[in-house]
Amino acid sequence: MQGRIHQIVVLSLLLLCLAAGCGQAEESTPTSTPDPQLAHQYVNLGLVRTNNGDYEGAITAFGIAISKDPQHAPAYLNRGIVYGRMEQYTESRADIEKAIELEPDNGTAYYMRGHLHKDLGEREQAIADFEKALELGLSSSKTETAEEMLQELQR
Repeated sequence: MQGRIHQIVVLSLLLLCLAAGCGQAEESTPTSTPDPQLAHQYVNLGLVRTNNGDYEGAITAFGIAISKDPQHAPAYLNRGIVYGRMEQYTESRADIEKAIELEPDNGTAYYMRGHLHKDLGEREQAIADFEKALELGLSSSKTETAEEMLQELQR
């Protein structure tokens, strides 16, 4: 039953994507009037693509979200996460830092940048970001992971 629901959700998002012109060459051209709702829909599409392992498709969807609303921090954050999974660390860092610039109180953004710093061997920066993420607040699972990362990094 859950598989069927997942298929319906994915199909609905794909139809929405097609209706909105997803994948057209508008990715790098910002709209004149920001559309946060449409940006949010493209972020959701990017998350579906990420969960399906389609990282290139996710990058495209997040890019379109940014073109629809250049101030939409979740689009930058999620694209930065995907770039990190693809080991494109320069792009990952730029997007996560843009998300932090747009939403400086977003603990998850600091948490993700902490992981990036850790992966790159930037110990002190990782510690600072995990501490900031904990200060700002995280979900319980991320809190636990951040505390574990801090203990590991502070040894």
